[in-house]
Amino acid sequence: MGPTDRVVVLVDMDCFYCQVEEKLNPALEGKPIAVVQYNAWQGGGIIAVNYPARDEGVTRHMRGFEAKKKCPSINLVQVPELRGKADLTKYRDAGKRVADVLLTFTPLLQRASVDEAYLDITEIVEKRIEKGLDDLTLINLSNTFVVGCELEDFLHNAITNKEYSIPNLKLAVGGLVTEEIRREVFKVTGYKCSAGIAHNKILAKLVCSLHKPNKQTILPQEEVEKFFETTPINKVKNLGGKFGQTLSEDFHVTTMGQLAKIPEKLLVQKYDEKTGNWLHNIARGIDMEPVTTKLIAKSIACCKNFPGKTALVTEENVQHWLGKLAAEMSERLDKDLKENNRRAKQIIVSFAQEVNKKDVHSTRTHPLVSYNEQKIAQAAFEVVKRFCRKSDGTYHLKFLGLNASSFDDIKNVRQITSFFQVGPNQPKKSLEKKPEVGEQSVYDQPTQELEEDSSNLIFYDDSYRVRDNNENELESTECSNIENVEELDRPTSSFFVKFFDNDSNENEQEEQDNIEENNDSEMSVEEETELCSECKKRIPISELMSHQDYHFALNLSRSENVPPNSNVKTPPVVKKSLDSMKKTRKRKEIDCGNNSIRTFFAKQEEPTGPTETCTECNRKIKVEEMTSHMDYHTAKKIHLELNAIKTVKPVTKQSKAKSGKTKNQSANKSVVSFFKPLG
Repeated sequence: MGPTDRVVVLVDMDCFYCQVEEKLNPALEGKPIAVVQYNAWQGGGIIAVNYPARDEGVTRHMRGFEAKKKCPSINLVQVPELRGKADLTKYRDAGKRVADVLLTFTPLLQRASVDEAYLDITEIVEKRIEKGLDDLTLINLSNTFVVGCELEDFLHNAITNKEYSIPNLKLAVGGLVTEEIRREVFKVTGYKCSAGIAHNKILAKLVCSLHKPNKQTILPQEEVEKFFETTPINKVKNLGGKFGQTLSEDFHVTTMGQLAKIPEKLLVQKYDEKTGNWLHNIARGIDMEPVTTKLIAKSIACCKNFPGKTALVTEENVQHWLGKLAAEMSERLDKDLKENNRRAKQIIVSFAQEVNKKDVHSTRTHPLVSYNEQKIAQAAFEVVKRFCRKSDGTYHLKFLGLNASSFDDIKNVRQITSFFQVGPNQPKKSLEKKPEVGEQSVYDQPTQELEEDSSNLIFYDDSYRVRDNNENELESTECSNIENVEELDRPTSSFFVKFFDNDSNENEQEEQDNIEENNDSEMSVEEETELCSECKKRIPISELMSHQDYHFALNLSRSENVPPNSNVKTPPVVKKSLDSMKKTRKRKEIDCGNNSIRTFFAKQEEPTGPTETCTECNRKIKVEEMTSHMDYHTAKKIHLELNAIKTVKPVTKQSKAKSGKTKNQSANKSVVSFFKPLG
């Protein structure tokens, strides 16, 4: 998507605090209004002024007493007080109601503050253009202005020359949609707002304030150069603080037009490549930052100033006000937890103290382990006590603030036991009665699984284990002594039951020979059986289907391990020496060449943000993903132990004699040793 493909709108509520007060008290509508802080000293500090009061010369940051001199008829509305400080809850709630209306138009909504929000209406605009331009008239854009030209000329050029001015046509239709958005906000909430329409967020923000109140402004891309000739650098987003001041001092520029004349190479040399490229583009009105969905704040903060003689000196006063701030923080965090299903991980304690007759502002971060107000207050006090208490036990604090951040979404994590359920109590089979199997039994019908395409199936072959004759004889004896009735009722469909039952005897041809010798004793239970054509064993009819499936899977698994030119007959087993096995293994490793599985994957991109180096794979991993990454390595180790290929050693008389002594002398146990067969 190019720099002129999007249509971005900034909606800004006009004198929002004053409008909220007018809504709560209709008698104030149309009169000069100023919202003042709860502190009544000299009428309180003004934080919001409506336009009738501005026309009389009243501005923000005046005291109420001074505003009365400028405008005797002004109405001073005091902000509610809670816990000794301003309570802005009603203004935040009003901002949420406005955001709910904006969401009915597009989900691409990014709230910038209580009274501002960005919207990406590109998709809406493109659909409106497809339907037609019949409603794109001056009447429907009666509250719209265009930077650099008249609205009538702008519409004429956008409509008649739309093949050559698609971006301007999108902006014109975007203005039409914005008119509808503003009307809907006023209809639902009763609040008026202004708007800026451009191709990115920075330009929309700059032109939003050009025509107020209750108006909107469009900035075409070709007018950016002229518009930037008089635009101060500190008015641009991200350039209003120290960086903007440093930029002005380094290159002796004050406007965006002057910044555009500086070569990109010099900007990159002075700063870094990323910052230099961004400055070069933004000086030409190009910004690709998307409108990211942001309906809730990234942090929750509360603070209190203590100017002049009100500075906190005693430890009791510090604890008192930290308790007030902690109570507000706890209440707002609990409300946020219910509404947004998230929890903050850290809290930032901010404070300002007088050092050598200068105010020094500092912040310290502390883990947030509880939303309890007493615990929040205690944690904050420990921070302030450590960094602000003087040698005589006193303080000199002029500012205190708490800021909760680093929110994590709370997921409904289910315990592993929730994935299991108690099986039904099934009656045990009787050994005295034979099962009645009719001639039309379902066991006589062909199994559909046997007709599946084996090329689409994947089987995992267990590694072969070499045992001496003593072990085989012991195993054969154990197989022949089946006396427990519940052993026959054990389900055969469980993967884990099959794994541990078959681990000892399903893959070894020598063990199958031992089992064949004990068929008679194994089938001692009176139940109708049928001879298996694969292993020549008599299998109960109730287990014949799963038994045939086992042979089918085993044959496929073996066929995958046999070279394509091998004969059907199984070659005789030849014992290999250790030297020959080493040579074979070495040859196989050489044949692999560069066909490692890693070559089939694209090169991974370097992660952005703070990273750590994994001690297992030496890869750079994001800090927040390190825990899950280490879990992967742990799971991989367990998998390798469960499926480890055991080394085949030649069996000699000496090794047989020593085998009984060395079995239980191993100090290290494999993870497999902690499992045992079920039943």
